[in-house]
Amino acid sequence: TSTWIISAFYLPGAVGQPLMGRLADLFGARRVFLTGVAVAAAVCAAAPFSPGFGWLVAVRAVQALATSTAFPSGLGLIRAVSGRRVPANALAVLSIAASTSAALGPTIGGLLLSVWGWQAIFLVNVPLCLGALVLGLRWLPAPPPADTSGGGLSGVDVPGVILFAATLTPILVGLLALGTPVSWFMLALVPVAAVLLGVRELRNPSPFFDVRLLMRNPAMIGVFVQFAAVTFIFYSFFF
Repeated sequence: TSTWIISAFYLPGAVGQPLMGRLADLFGARRVFLTGVAVAAAVCAAAPFSPGFGWLVAVRAVQALATSTAFPSGLGLIRAVSGRRVPANALAVLSIAASTSAALGPTIGGLLLSVWGWQAIFLVNVPLCLGALVLGLRWLPAPPPADTSGGGLSGVDVPGVILFAATLTPILVGLLALGTPVSWFMLALVPVAAVLLGVRELRNPSPFFDVRLLMRNPAMIGVFVQFAAVTFIFYSFFF
């Protein structure tokens, strides 16, 4: 049952990454980034007071959506400062920081857990988020939105978001229930949802999941496949 604490974070986070990137294009990267940091601070402060396990899972899902603003908004801010291309050294620094924190996080979390209890794992994020909020308000640039069509939320491909989530959810549930009839049923839904997602996004001039972009960039597909394999092995140890 406890694995849902992990899954409740990674599924909304996986959907949230491209969604928050789209919102950053529509409303501005700085605004989306600071909103995410503020929400993350609030939910981390509230998590220790969850009245039950279900509430804690829900808080984790909100936390995932809030923290998923960081990477796409950060790239948007870097791109706005440096020009249309994101410098390779900036991507390298972000990658190193992500890998290092993923490796150190469980160790630091284990220490906090043993000394102050599980609540400390959430509360430690509150001063970090507040510090990021203060520094962001003071120093982050405020470039205009990349999408100037003025469509607002109507520019979000909601059916694409739903189909993207419907493709990821059976993968996660199927792997969590591996070896049971539910697992095979869920995994069988994956290609169906993936085909529906591909058809929908190929017909959409402003897709949530840009299939055409992937088809034009086989090197990008190779990077994604490698990253998925490494991540699968990495988090299998955690589970």
